[in-house]
Amino acid sequence: MLAVLVLALEVMDREAHPLGLTINWAKAIIQNLDDQDGANQMQYTTVRGNQVEVVESFTYLGSLIHISDCSEPQIKRQINIVREAMRTLDQNIWRLSITVETTLPLYRVGQIK
Repeated sequence: MLAVLVLALEVMDREAHPLGLTINWAKAIIQNLDDQDGANQMQYTTVRGNQVEVVESFTYLGSLIHISDCSEPQIKRQINIVREAMRTLDQNIWRLSITVETTLPLYRVGQIK
């Protein structure tokens, strides 16, 4: 599967050049779905002379895409994001001299999905 991804990147790079487009190889990554057990620890592959990182997970449109195809890594990521947001609120809002009548509605708004 990795060979197919490398070939696809090579074709995309070759077809993009006549249009004046280039691939930012520093940001390009590949997720090797053949390596779900983690046996192959390849960290980089070469595409047209450029090193491309091979990763287990990456963030796409705000969601964590993990090689295991389960939702546990994404759930843990969201919990950490909320935990950090609440920590920021604790440092910036809750410690101010705001009355309980004002604090409770602010806290409840943070709990609405």
